[in-house]
Amino acid sequence: MLMQPSSDEPTVTVLEGLQRQLNHKWAPHVLAALSYHPHRFGELRDAIARMSDGKLVGESVLAKTLQDLQRNGLVKNTQDESTWPIIVSTYALTEHARRRLPELLATARQFLSVPEDHAG
Repeated sequence: MLMQPSSDEPTVTVLEGLQRQLNHKWAPHVLAALSYHPHRFGELRDAIARMSDGKLVGESVLAKTLQDLQRNGLVKNTQDESTWPIIVSTYALTEHARRRLPELLATARQFLSVPEDHAG
């Protein structure tokens, strides 16, 4: 019996969304970094570099990966316009993704090293 998603959850399951993202080399890194706490774009890029032995992800590649993760309901982007003219953009896991964090991290662990004891 298939369970129908509630109206507030994306129709794509987290794991289906993640499987779609696996053709993006950096998606598991993004999800792992955001599982610790929200990041601004530059902070996220630095966190990914630390996780991947100093390898830098290109800005356009990271932007595309974030857009795809947002489209699949795994990542949200919050913009703070109170600092106008500079708009501060912060990326975080959605509540939908947070509720399934153990699944996400287990899948991400297949592709990169994420500590087993991480609780979010």
